[in-house]
Amino acid sequence: MEPRNRLQRRPLQRRLRQLLRQGNGRDSSARQVRPCNLEWVESLVNWAKAANIPIWIKQLDINGRVSHDPAEWPEWARLRELPQEMT
Repeated sequence: MEPRNRLQRRPLQRRLRQLLRQGNGRDSSARQVRPCNLEWVESLVNWAKAANIPIWIKQLDINGRVSHDPAEWPEWARLRELPQEMT
């Protein structure tokens, strides 16, 4: 779904920023592991890029374990971008 113009895109950008800042991905809590499909993360990355929203990926579920090492991740997921107000 593509926004038709900038006015329609702005609310989407705001909402994406909120979602991405809240954090997305696998919860690494020892008690309960919630699944995080790489396709879901890639979809969020694509949306963020399309809306010019910086994205920082902290960890991913790689081969059934939490990986904090971007070298183990797919190339598209190696993102460590900060919002301008944080740089």
